[in-house]
Amino acid sequence: MTFFTRQERIVILLCGGILTAGSLLIMACRVLPEVERVLYVLDLHAFLPKIELNTVTAEELETAAGIGPTIAQRVVKYRRLIGGFKRVDQLKEVYGISDQMFENLRPRLYIRKASQ
Repeated sequence: MTFFTRQERIVILLCGGILTAGSLLIMACRVLPEVERVLYVLDLHAFLPKIELNTVTAEELETAAGIGPTIAQRVVKYRRLIGGFKRVDQLKEVYGISDQMFENLRPRLYIRKASQ
């Protein structure tokens, strides 16, 4: 059996705690949109999961981004209509996406570049 030094045990416990806290934070954001708003106010949105605009489903937009079902469906429908997003700011073209909503979401949005 391998024994860890005191410092190694502390590092292992800290890593486990960080992973647990991150998982709980993500789950809380899915269940309670208010938690996500608090993270934005505290400027902690970097800890929230990123959203790839060309693969995200309407359900994922609802849970991960806190967008209502109607607007989430519009995003997916618009993406299909234009053949996929080329730029993140194209999301503003979706009816119902306000400037404030876009600015809140912008740090989490990205578009995966096509491999050549």
